[in-house]
Amino acid sequence: NNSSPAEVCSAADAQPEARSPSSEKGEEQAERDGEESSNRDAESESFREEFCRRLPKRACTERNEENGGDDRSKESARKSSRRTATSGAATFALPVACVRNIEPPCAFVDYNKPTAYHRFMERSLEELDEHVDYDMDEEDCGWLEDVNEQREKESLTPVTQEMFEMLMDRLEKESFFESRRAGGTGPDAGFIDEDAVCSICNDGEVQNSNAILFCDMCNLAVHQECYGVPYIPEGQWLCRRCLNSPSRAVDCVLCPNTGGAFKQTDTGQWAHVVCALWIPEVQFSNAVFLEPIDSIHEIPTARWRLTCYICRRRQGACIQCVKNNCHTLRGTL
Repeated sequence: NNSSPAEVCSAADAQPEARSPSSEKGEEQAERDGEESSNRDAESESFREEFCRRLPKRACTERNEENGGDDRSKESARKSSRRTATSGAATFALPVACVRNIEPPCAFVDYNKPTAYHRFMERSLEELDEHVDYDMDEEDCGWLEDVNEQREKESLTPVTQEMFEMLMDRLEKESFFESRRAGGTGPDAGFIDEDAVCSICNDGEVQNSNAILFCDMCNLAVHQECYGVPYIPEGQWLCRRCLNSPSRAVDCVLCPNTGGAFKQTDTGQWAHVVCALWIPEVQFSNAVFLEPIDSIHEIPTARWRLTCYICRRRQGACIQCVKNNCHTLRGTL
């Protein structure tokens, strides 16, 4: 130990510096963080280049011209900042999107409001009855030619196309109403409700001589005595409305209600049997068959202008209470 202090210092400098295990781990972790940050930067840059490559070249060119050299300086600063670590954790950067304004394809045109509109007008019953919906086709024309040839041999007048279309239209409509038993075309069509009540007296009690009859077309339920059917007919039975006007709706001349048991009047109009029973001036020409309904002209004119207390409508003939101080007005149905 006779060495001088200078020799001791030089020997100490020549020896390798001792490192602790914790410092070595810290350096390795810092190297790994740096590599991961570099990989993320490379991935972000490649994603941004791919995104810009898929956009139109014009948009990228306009963006580069607008940004100029500032984008390169900002991008370098962004890369350097991403390489730094905060509290031992690496920072993540989101890709930058390229934005461009899209012009509308064409200018908006002012809408000119029309001066007139099409108005739908419902057809009257007479127009509906005269309107023909059937249209002939080639098969119909061929069949009609064969029929006219046969009729010509028999010295009969030929059938015109207008007449053929009218006959086929009536046949299809009659068949449709015939198939609409019980008011529908489903599997329950024609079903008779055993608990049904009479539409005139609103009673479901039946007797041997006063059974409830059901119309085979509209399924109307009425008593024999209420509707004027002294005996039960064999086979099919149709009410008067379905028998005389199957394809055309009818309205009661005495009330605004539709549906129910109708009978014709002596003037060719239609009225409910209930209305004829309630109005004292109205009578039946035949008390057994309860038809036709007559004496409608004997109803006072003032009662035709009254407003019903129940439905608030002024249509048909109202009935009044016999008490002088009672002002209740009501329709028959």
